[in-house]
Amino acid sequence: MESEGAPRGQVEAGNSIAETVDKTAWPQADVDSGLAKDLKLPVEAYLQTYPEQVTIQQANNTLQRDCMGRFGFDFAPPAPGSHPPGEYNSANMKRRYGITDLGEARQHGYQPPEPVEEWTPYEPEGEVANYVFDLTVSEGQSAPTGQDYQGMDIPEGGCRGESDRIIGEFGDELASKINVDTFQRLKQDPRAIQVNQEWAACMQTRGYSFTSPLEAIDQAFSAPADGAAQDEISQAVADVECKKSTDLVNVYFSVETEMQEEEIGRQRPALDEQKEKNDQVVQNAAAYS
Repeated sequence: MESEGAPRGQVEAGNSIAETVDKTAWPQADVDSGLAKDLKLPVEAYLQTYPEQVTIQQANNTLQRDCMGRFGFDFAPPAPGSHPPGEYNSANMKRRYGITDLGEARQHGYQPPEPVEEWTPYEPEGEVANYVFDLTVSEGQSAPTGQDYQGMDIPEGGCRGESDRIIGEFGDELASKINVDTFQRLKQDPRAIQVNQEWAACMQTRGYSFTSPLEAIDQAFSAPADGAAQDEISQAVADVECKKSTDLVNVYFSVETEMQEEEIGRQRPALDEQKEKNDQVVQNAAAYS
């Protein structure tokens, strides 16, 4: 599938950009080490993955570059996928229940093994280019007259709106809500509270006073930076070892899986409909990425 008026060379250019991205640093679908190894929550089947996100962004870049070019503007966003996050999807199974990998704890404390670079969205340069892109008008600036530029009609919603219509928009709001809600409900479940108490008792024997792993993380990250590294590592190691001895991760996972299966069963028609639409969006995007 090609964009309206897009030369084939533009689509091929999008492919060449995609091929320059190093995928070895991308987060993996399965947790391959630590206490969360091979654990996967039911809701993950409905959440957007990082590769899907990249595919859609690559397609948007190709279509938007072509559209902006029709109006005489250069549009050169960086190739998507070059600044991967730490998680494959928003369930973040590897660290959903705090640090779970003893090897990482011994090396990095609570910090991620690789620092995640902050990503900022690309924007065209200049007021007119921004208007053609998505009809944005900055305060104090005047937009081109009407809905055209240099005698050509600007697409509804600008070039961004055009690419969204061609590809479609990915939406996993319902799955994301379940993902967040069950995590919050987990904290109040009697089984989670019980294992928290067992974990806290274990940590107490190591010289740490916390009521839950989340409290331990909060304190670690709020500690002063100078001279705190070894203290953080020692605490993180104790954290993981106490999770292992109390089976905390498996208890959390079992409780939350039960909650999610119940919620998914109740809302399956809507979730399946949303997934079908999202699969089509990814398929559409793959033609341009």
